[in-house]
Amino acid sequence: MSEDVEQRVIRVLDGLGVPYEIIAIDPAYADTAEFCEQYGFPPDHAGNTIICASKKEPKQYCACVVTDAQVIQDLSSEPPPGGDAH
Repeated sequence: MSEDVEQRVIRVLDGLGVPYEIIAIDPAYADTAEFCEQYGFPPDHAGNTIICASKKEPKQYCACVVTDAQVIQDLSSEPPPGGDAH
């Protein structure tokens, strides 16, 4: 990640007040299961980030983080606790 992008992401996270941790990883361990095994994180503390960009100008971006628990729930035919089915 270029320093400019990294600093912008840090600035946004700081502004949101959400807890975060920056972890430098070897790209060879970018797969979630391999990451968890290599760095000692339980799967329920890991996720995959999908970056989406608008097609129209001005270009806008959004990051979506998906965790194991969300994927399992999304694939389930059962509605989430206290909620409606998708």
